[in-house]
Amino acid sequence: MSIAANRGRSASRAAGVRRRLEPDERRQEILDAAERVLRRMGVRARVDDVVREARVAKGTFYVYFESWDELILALRKGLFEEFAWQYPELREAPQNGDWLGLIEKLAAAIVEFAIELEGLHDAIFHTGTSPPKGVEVPHAETMLADILRQGS
Repeated sequence: MSIAANRGRSASRAAGVRRRLEPDERRQEILDAAERVLRRMGVRARVDDVVREARVAKGTFYVYFESWDELILALRKGLFEEFAWQYPELREAPQNGDWLGLIEKLAAAIVEFAIELEGLHDAIFHTGTSPPKGVEVPHAETMLADILRQGS
């Protein structure tokens, strides 16, 4: 690629020209922006704040998310996947049969994880957003109930 072509590409980036992304990448970009905004603003955040952070049009937001609640549920799902990835040993039966120890570890991990979420915690878990009928979204209570069922 020539120097002039490189200069043109750099100038377009500096001017804020958006690049084309695959739909999954654009959706993730909006989710990442929403996470940053919610960490800072908590429950005060709105769609306008997210689209400004993501540098997308409001219409683009609604291409990927039918509503604010759908965005919140997608973030919640992602957070539980992240939690499960960080603490995989908490989803399995203890090798030594110490179910109470496992429950204590799970409770401590959930508290630690919630503290790290900052303003995102209240926005994701305390806004009254509930999934549509038939859509399963993980909850801490569900994880704990699964462990208790395995141990009983």
